[in-house]
Amino acid sequence: SNTAALIDYKGTAQNLVIPAEVEGCSVISIKPYAITGDDTVRSVALPDTVIEICDYAFFKTKFTFLELSSSLKRIGNFAVFNNWYLTELTIPASVEEIGIQAFSYCWNLTDVHFEGAVPSKWGMDIFLTDFSNGYQLPTIHFTYGEEGWTYPTWTDKYSTEYKTSTVLPKEFTVTGKITSYGDSSVSALVQLILVDEETGAETVVSEDSDTADGTYSVTAPAGEYLLRVQKKNHVTRTYRVLLGN
Repeated sequence: SNTAALIDYKGTAQNLVIPAEVEGCSVISIKPYAITGDDTVRSVALPDTVIEICDYAFFKTKFTFLELSSSLKRIGNFAVFNNWYLTELTIPASVEEIGIQAFSYCWNLTDVHFEGAVPSKWGMDIFLTDFSNGYQLPTIHFTYGEEGWTYPTWTDKYSTEYKTSTVLPKEFTVTGKITSYGDSSVSALVQLILVDEETGAETVVSEDSDTADGTYSVTAPAGEYLLRVQKKNHVTRTYRVLLGN
């Protein structure tokens, strides 16, 4: 095999950078109890070759920083168990599975950034910390538009509710198709209009004429607008739309 794994770290480095290759073999896995109870290691950076962090890989560690691989697919059960020092973590978009209590009893983990969609395999009590005082859960930060997440809260399949945060894009695009609006050979004009609340003055922010198959596309920053559809010799239709909610 041309692959390798971290099985049992015995070094003294405070800032551990795991190599991508050892004697010509790619490091693809962090095995159970690879780093456990270590008083020395304060940060760990995984190479982009790593695709799996096994169950109990980092057990009762004192990391303050953990950089995950951009190729990582699986984070095992209890993978980072009982850590008092991690406060923030980024989960790469490549991750497909997070196991049961993967980050349980990470007492001070307050912010978790997901770079992609909700992982397809989501274990129970991933961020559990304290049964007696209820769930002390981190805030989940996600990229707007990534599949599965909701704002301002998100609830997993086990009915655990998380607070969420997202950064809205600078602009939103509204696309649609006019399917029945008089003579299809005559183009319709579609406009996004910003209305001044005090004066009622209207400003056209974006407009488009529908194509031969009736489709259109208009773009504007987050906000409340009128979507107006006009066609010669037809009644003008106006809709209120809210972008970014």
